[in-house]
Amino acid sequence: MTNSRRSAITINQILDAAEDVLLAHGITGLTLNAVAEQAGMTKGGLLYHFGTKNDLERSLEGRFVARIEHRLSKLQPGASYFSSAVLAEIWDDWQKGKERFASLILSAANGYAQEGEQ
Repeated sequence: MTNSRRSAITINQILDAAEDVLLAHGITGLTLNAVAEQAGMTKGGLLYHFGTKNDLERSLEGRFVARIEHRLSKLQPGASYFSSAVLAEIWDDWQKGKERFASLILSAANGYAQEGEQ
């Protein structure tokens, strides 16, 4: 396995761990220490791939956007693109028994709402 392939796998493991932390503890519980622990690595190992918490958050957002863009590319012309893509992703996720995507959306929305109240 090449170094770039191992790095891509590690990055996906870190992002999976970050999603798990976000689901379990919300946006305020999303810390580098919590993500590193969930990923089974040191904070230094995490920082090798994501230099800051902001970098990690941007990558999580990028992953979310990529999932939606993938869905959008599959939609028929004339569909309500964004909402159809989001609903299709939630439905597939729910059928797989994960319910992860919907929970991430709700967690993120809750975090942003709380930030707006401050």
